Amino acid sequence: GGTAMPSGASATHPVAIKGDALRQTLLDPFEDQLQGIGRYLLIIEHQMWGFAMGALPEQRDAARFMADIRSFTSSHTVSHAFSTPTSPSSNFSADFLGMSPFPPNNSGVTDRVSIGEMITASRQFGQGVRVIGGKEEALAATFSENAPTARYIHLSDVRPGDNGGIEFFDDTVSLASIRETGLTATVVVISEETEARVLSRQAHAIATAGATYIITSSWLVDEGVRGRFLYNFYEAMNRDRPAYVALGEARTTAAAEGNNNGYFDPSWWAQYVLYGRI
Repeated sequence: GGTAMPSGASATHPVAIKGDALRQTLLDPFEDQLQGIGRYLLIIEHQMWGFAMGALPEQRDAARFMADIRSFTSSHTVSHAFSTPTSPSSNFSADFLGMSPFPPNNSGVTDRVSIGEMITASRQFGQGVRVIGGKEEALAATFSENAPTARYIHLSDVRPGDNGGIEFFDDTVSLASIRETGLTATVVVISEETEARVLSRQAHAIATAGATYIITSSWLVDEGVRGRFLYNFYEAMNRDRPAYVALGEARTTAAAEGNNNGYFDPSWWAQYVLYGRI
């Protein structure tokens, strides 16, 4: 993050040029079919799995992005993309389960010591479980015990475990264990610096377990910026916005904040990939 692309009039900026080229290759050939209101399925190669399609500029000057005119979600299978969504649960023991087993040191992007993505984002909630590192029990058993009845699950700065599982401070929760957990979460967030294919497999297991939406981030910008972005996302969710709308509102709120022309530049937010059904 932080290439400082200004909003609009960015036709010569490298980010806008590359994004425009991608849009011309991936979307413009279908422009005649992408008119009006409808649902469209794009099948993309794995190299694009860690990138939000909504970050492509609508036009070369990057005055606005595809996310400003379309809602995008990802899916692991065609059948999942068109399946009927299950009715959300209303029986949660905790609003929020947040775990950060391996919190980073301050990245140096800001002049302050960050308190971390998960803690910043969780300020939208009162009741909940928040654990950081080994001293505060960010353990595999803590996840297994609390995840089935949490409304929101936020896993920041986790690591990929054996065979693609999720590593906590003391142990790895396998993909098979996740699939068998029986989640009722409205949203699960995973921030993990790893290959997008690894995150996609984890998201698939979480969706199979029953979560309605999953947000993944496979490249990690400054943790303070991440926390604020996801705080804005949860704020929109608490106003009963659908997850795909809430993610867009978090982006537009972030664009008006901070330095670098706000966080308009998609290198701050294009890593957030939403899995689920529109």
